[in-house]
Amino acid sequence: GKWHLGLNKEHGPANRGFKQSFALLQGGGGHFDDLGLYKSKSLYRENGELVSLPKDFYSTKFFTDKITEYIEQSQSDNKPFFAYLAYTATHWPLQAPESSIKKYHSSYQQGYDKLYQTRVLGAEKEGVLPNNYSHVPKLESESNWQELSEQQKQFEQRKMEIYAAMLDDVDVYLGKLINYLKNQELFENTIILIMSDNGAEGHNLNHGLTEFGEWIDEHL
Repeated sequence: GKWHLGLNKEHGPANRGFKQSFALLQGGGGHFDDLGLYKSKSLYRENGELVSLPKDFYSTKFFTDKITEYIEQSQSDNKPFFAYLAYTATHWPLQAPESSIKKYHSSYQQGYDKLYQTRVLGAEKEGVLPNNYSHVPKLESESNWQELSEQQKQFEQRKMEIYAAMLDDVDVYLGKLINYLKNQELFENTIILIMSDNGAEGHNLNHGLTEFGEWIDEHL
C-alpha cells in the first residue's frame, strides 16, 4: 500500500527490510488506476521494480489480495511474519465501486447538522463523550444545512455516501484477511494493530489546497 517515504528505488520498502512489497510511492492516488494526486501519475514498485496496475485494480481489494499472497508465500519458511498493510482509503480522491456506494444511498439526507447531533448523543450514550458535552461550533464559513441549495445538498450527500462506502470496504477486506488467517490457523498466533494517520477526509477547496482546483476540474 502507501509508502510515501521516497520515490527512488533505494528509498523503497524493498531496500528497507521487506522481503516482498507492492508500494504506492506517493502520498495517495486514484483508487481505480494510476491517477496521481496532482500533475504526475502515481508510481508503484513491486519488490523494488516499477510496475503497472492491472485493469481491474481497486486499491482496497488489491492491497488485501496482495498481502494475503505474500503471507501465503512466507509460510514455507516456517517463521513468524511481519506484514504491513497500508490502505490508501479513505484518502481522497473519494472513489468506490458503485455497488459499495449503493449501500449508503439516501443515508445522509438529514444533513450534516442533524448527523452531528445524532453522533454526539450516541457518543455520550456509549460513554465516549461526557454527558452534556459542550458542542464544538462549526467554522464561521460553513453554512447551516438548511441554507444550502438542493444542488449543494445533493453534492454533500454524495460525498458522504462515497466516503462511507470506502470505509465500509476497508472493513470488508480486513474481514477477508482475518478469515484467511483463521482458515490457515494463524489468527490466534497473530497480533493485529490498526492505526490511522489522517483521520476523516477533510480536504475542501474552500479552506485551502486551492492549487488543486484546476487539476480536480480536469478529472471530474
